[in-house]
Amino acid sequence: MTKSRLSALLLASSLVLGASQAIAGGLCVPAIAVKEVRFSQQASHRTWTAIVGVDSSPCAAAAGRFELGLVRQKENAPDLRFVEQATWRPGQVEVPVELAIDEAISDYGIRAIAPCACRE
Repeated sequence: MTKSRLSALLLASSLVLGASQAIAGGLCVPAIAVKEVRFSQQASHRTWTAIVGVDSSPCAAAAGRFELGLVRQKENAPDLRFVEQATWRPGQVEVPVELAIDEAISDYGIRAIAPCACRE
């Protein structure tokens, strides 16, 4: 199964699970935004890290899933769009992405956030 199909299946599963758990209390979504990005380079690879701020005050859950959409650039290849699955927690989370030495992230954004049960 490809990574994108697996990502879609995981998101669909979490949406169905979240919806079934939250029917009585309604559906809410935490406010999630990329606050900062960091880039580090080692001898054999690079790490691009998104620092994501999370306001989970509308949610009864202590954690949930979201997707970060990314565009990878490579020196001698076409741009590649892909999705990184991550778990939010209240406050701030880091989403690291390992890259080859000749790769970089040119675009990014929050793609999807699984709903949560609303805080009563």
